[in-house]
Amino acid sequence: MPKVSTQEFERLPLRVHTFLAGVPLHDVWSVDLPRWRAGVTLDEFLRTANNGRLGRCGCSEWSSLFTPSPLARMLVDIRLFVGRFFGWDREPAATATFATRLTDTDRSRSLVGAGTRNGFFRVVYRFENEQLVELINRTAHAAALSVLVETPTAYRFYLGVYVRSASRFTPFYMASIVKQWIQYSAVDVESHNQHLGQVLRDALARRREQLGQTAEQIQSLELPVRRRSSTPQADATPSRERSAPRRSRAPAKDYDVALSFAGEDRDYVEKVAALLQASGIKVFYDKFETVQLWGRHLADHLGEIYGKRSRFVMMFISKHYPHKGWPTHERQSAQARAIRENKIVLLPARFDDTEIPGLPSTTGYIDLRQSSPEQLAELIKQKLPE
Repeated sequence: MPKVSTQEFERLPLRVHTFLAGVPLHDVWSVDLPRWRAGVTLDEFLRTANNGRLGRCGCSEWSSLFTPSPLARMLVDIRLFVGRFFGWDREPAATATFATRLTDTDRSRSLVGAGTRNGFFRVVYRFENEQLVELINRTAHAAALSVLVETPTAYRFYLGVYVRSASRFTPFYMASIVKQWIQYSAVDVESHNQHLGQVLRDALARRREQLGQTAEQIQSLELPVRRRSSTPQADATPSRERSAPRRSRAPAKDYDVALSFAGEDRDYVEKVAALLQASGIKVFYDKFETVQLWGRHLADHLGEIYGKRSRFVMMFISKHYPHKGWPTHERQSAQARAIRENKIVLLPARFDDTEIPGLPSTTGYIDLRQSSPEQLAELIKQKLPE
């Protein structure tokens, strides 16, 4: 697996950035996979890659999809034997598991209970597209994060390793057992990659069979079916116009900035919105759009506004913000676009120090405890020409 920069990794909207704050990030690797269909989750990937079984590499059981080399397995077996002999792999009773950092929301989102055995590791949490496992012994307290990110053309699988030193043997431990685990993860990904073609062909064959059965059922009803003519109909449109290629147009940015906030903070936000509007800036603020929002399916419409049609999304962070449904939907739409386009979309501003899922603690922000609405509006105006 090729290494990737920590900057790329920290731009991903992941829970781990705040969850493991203070734990050193050792390394991050990634590999790209074909995007043979939309909506594949990490949980689905881990289970379909190797027939749904998990094993001692910490990700999936040995199965017919791949067989590790005898040398690689021998090295791991030797390391395990030495670890048992010297007692390296016994878990110290005094070391606190990372699972103690889980919030009630984390536990409700996790698909697997904290502490569940997973090969060498114990699960801390497994969300739909993010899994954190940990290993505690006398040489290291390590955590491994697996992430599957969907892009318009591919899936990218990330593997990050966090290490908290436990003794002077920690560097040696990282050079042996953890690197072997990474090797097995790479084999997992390559194996899944190799079999995607056959999976796709099988899915297409099943689809053709379903379409054939549907056609037979329609015929059995003896209903008239309009069929497309095999010859083109006459068209009065000049051939020059018919043959002109259609130019794809990127969606226009209808708004310079969209405001995302909790209702409890509306008084401050409304002043900012009014100042921006008075300055000629195209701002999306719900009270300015009452008629346009009336009767629309808001989940889809707001997803478009915050995910496609606004250049920036101003996020007003407070203790109320992460517990609100609409602000969460707006933030997730903007974060998805930031990953998809690899550009700055979210502009955080804080009323307090509340942690926000997927927002790294190192992200620059405006402190609203020290900024008036007039000052913030002026900063937004200065940001827009970038």
